[in-house]
Parts: sequence; structure tokens; C-alpha cells
Amino acid sequence: MLENDQQAALAAAINRLVDVLERLEPLLEKLPQLEADFVNKYQAAPLLDVHPKTLDTYRKEWIEGIHWIKVGGKVLYNQQLLKDWRINRHDARAHQRAIEYWASQQPGNKSRRRS
Repeated sequence: MLENDQQAALAAAINRLVDVLERLEPLLEKLPQLEADFVNKYQAAPLLDVHPKTLDTYRKEWIEGIHWIKVGGKVLYNQQLLKDWRINRHDARAHQRAIEYWASQQPGNKSRRRS
């Protein structure tokens, strides 16, 4: 039988684990879409006709969470917005509209209809 201190510590650890799992659930639901929208540097570089290492330089101009994300230490690039950035690189307003449109299409940002 566990002592009271051990039971309390175990209960706290279980509660923390449940909290983490609850925060991961929405991310896991988005994973299939993430895989479709984001690509690694070897897939992203040809979209811009650059060397994969050049993406490190461009990433300084881009917005983390929009143009690129970090997943487990690996950087993934939003292929849709990179294509738009290539076309509208010198037209910030046009590219901003593409960012806003992309963001509005994400599952967490869609408005829900009330029935």
C-alpha cells in the first residue's frame, strides 16, 4: 500500500499527464492537414528554386507558425504560402492577404454556425 505522500504525488503526476494529453488532442486532429500543408526543406527549396540552406536565410523574413513551424526539432515549411511569397515577394500587401486567407481556412479559425 502506498503512503499518503506517494498517493498524492502519483495523483498529481496522473493529473499532469491528463492535462498534456488534453492539450495534444487538438494538435493530433490537425496532423493530417499539417502533413499536407507543410513540407521539409528538401521539398520546399524547389518551390522557390533555391538551395535548401537558403531557406535558413529566408526564414528570418518569414513568420514562425505561418510560413514555417518547428516540430520535434525539425523545421517544416508551408508550401502554399511559400509559393505565394515567391510570386508576391515584393508586394507585401498581396502576400498579407494570402496569409490572412490561409489562416482563415485553418480548422481552429473557422466560424461555427449556430443551429
